[in-house]
Amino acid sequence: MEHALAYVLVAIGALVLGALLGRYYVPDVRQVKRAARQGKSYARALTYVLGDDHERAATELGKVVEEDVSDVEPYFAIGCLFRVKGEHERAVRVHQAVILRRDADADTKQRARYELGLDFLAAGFRRHAARAFAEILQHDGRHAGALKALWRLHEEDGEPAEALQAYRQMCESEGQAPDRSIAAHLLAEVAAAAARAGDLEGARQRLLEADGLDPDNPHVLSTFAQLERARGQAAEAASLWARALRAAPDLAPWTYPRLEEAFFETGRSAEVAELLGGLLAVKATIPLRLCRARLTAARNPEDATRELRELLAEAPALLPAREEIGRLLLHHGTPEAVRAEYEALLESLKRLGRGYRCGECGRAMADLFWRCPGCGAWGTVRLVWGRREGEGAAPAAAALVGKAAVAPLPASPPRRQLAEPTDAGATTQKIDPAAET
Repeated sequence: MEHALAYVLVAIGALVLGALLGRYYVPDVRQVKRAARQGKSYARALTYVLGDDHERAATELGKVVEEDVSDVEPYFAIGCLFRVKGEHERAVRVHQAVILRRDADADTKQRARYELGLDFLAAGFRRHAARAFAEILQHDGRHAGALKALWRLHEEDGEPAEALQAYRQMCESEGQAPDRSIAAHLLAEVAAAAARAGDLEGARQRLLEADGLDPDNPHVLSTFAQLERARGQAAEAASLWARALRAAPDLAPWTYPRLEEAFFETGRSAEVAELLGGLLAVKATIPLRLCRARLTAARNPEDATRELRELLAEAPALLPAREEIGRLLLHHGTPEAVRAEYEALLESLKRLGRGYRCGECGRAMADLFWRCPGCGAWGTVRLVWGRREGEGAAPAAAALVGKAAVAPLPASPPRRQLAEPTDAGATTQKIDPAAET
């Protein structure tokens, strides 16, 4: 009986408690509603970014910041968006504000420093970018992003030793072995710098190391050949030029004159024809055939002219072949033949020079256009052989030899004064454009 009464009292208490909770307790759903609003703002911002409407995307991200100023993620998104828009001053200020926050942990500040370095890099302030990345490495010497950025900065600034060190550290931080070809290219640049400074033996050691990494690298071989010639080792230089020609037959028009000179100095001129013949037997490429015609011209101008004309029949725009024919005709041809060849050269130049490009983005097209299909700008059409005063140059093609296969850094826009806070270390210095020039 007593147990039954206890059960009844417990049940009555539970009913009373439930009634009171239902009457007076209201769940706090503000956090849930806030998260929902933030999610919608992020979704809208993503849509606007994909639609290339950066202004409205920034507005949506600003709403997220207004909802919760303690969350740093929208600050990073806004800073990145400003950088993409080209508003580098605003991007710098956003990321520096994150660094100055007292509630930001060490990882967040490291991330902000990296983004700040990218801001400086995009703005064209390379020294400030390098300082920002170096400060990151003071806190974390294995930061792959900072090491990669420094590698590219040093490489493009003509500092191969520093570039090589940063590249190797980056590979080590990622747990990967350095690419042998890239390391060989960088070692060749280090050797070239050492040779210019007069350290021929140090340059030779670097090139031996590079040759061990990538024996068929034409950059390494050509640099090594020039070094050996400077050291008075003509025979070694000739052998290295021969290896360079075998490694990259398509670069024969650049390699062959140097090879021919080296073999002539060592009294081995007869071996040049044998070397070319062996390569042509494997694959008769146009560059190698052009070199053979140049070699033939010394002893049989008629045969050389005939071979050059065969090349022009296959590749009418091959100007080096027309140049060789012109030289031969000046020495061995008649005035009528010289005139005919000159007219043919003018016709080739006319075909090569025909075309138009955009003065804004540099895109080239064969036909005249009024609205650039690349950047959409109107009235920017230019002839391919000239540009107006103050107009930017068209993008340059990548070099075939002597450059590692890396993505280029962003182009530097016109420099301007950027004002930032000055009380957060090296990453928040006031930028002086004159210091970057």
